[in-house]
Amino acid sequence: MLLKNPVGQWTFVSLVTGALFSVAAGSLLLLVALVSRAQNSRLLEKAKNAIKEMAAVSQELHTLIEAANAPIFGTDRNGLINEWNKMCVTITGYPKELALGLRFHLQFVHEGQDQSHVRKAFQDSMDGKETTGLEFAMHGKEGALIDVLLNVSPRKDTEGAIVGCIAIAQDVSGFRKLLKQEAALTKAKSANEAKSQFLATMSHEMRTPLNVIGGMASMLADTELGNEQWMFTQQIRKNYDVLLHLVNSILDLAKIEVG
Repeated sequence: MLLKNPVGQWTFVSLVTGALFSVAAGSLLLLVALVSRAQNSRLLEKAKNAIKEMAAVSQELHTLIEAANAPIFGTDRNGLINEWNKMCVTITGYPKELALGLRFHLQFVHEGQDQSHVRKAFQDSMDGKETTGLEFAMHGKEGALIDVLLNVSPRKDTEGAIVGCIAIAQDVSGFRKLLKQEAALTKAKSANEAKSQFLATMSHEMRTPLNVIGGMASMLADTELGNEQWMFTQQIRKNYDVLLHLVNSILDLAKIEVG
């Protein structure tokens, strides 16, 4: 057990207790406690075991971070990178030895508003606050911009004091690209439907005056005409048939596209 000495220092001690009873009265006469300083070898062994356990936990955590299928990195009290896993290397192209000691928001975050948001997230983390789902543009390999979501949490020591931040990122570039493609496809479909509807309406409206022209040409052909006039009438009817066929084809195509 731990015992505080007169000067306020804590010391490991062994405690042995005993009791003296009165046989006749059946009552407790005296309680004896013997306190002695614990053996140094025993304390040393406990300390060694505790250190081994802490080292094992630390190594296991480091292995999990390195093997994670997401970019994970840490910063110290001064905001400098002190942990950088393999996925961070993969996504940015920066090896660990070059990333350590850099400020994340200055080196890897796109200039402008994104930098201030990321910087604030790490500042809040040092004040004990967590940030989740922070989206921003991050510099990737060869200057490419990557859309990421970032979660930032305080990192504490064994006594609960905040010693830095731990951040987990998620590459959402593919998802954003898919959303843009879907939006473009929806826009293209809407434009195509509008075009088809316009063609259907236009073709329908064009048939009425064409039918009038064709009908009048037929009526004119039934009257007494000179050779030249009859030839003109036949040209009108011939071109009327061509235009009507074209309009009907456009109308049929528009109906198919509209469904």
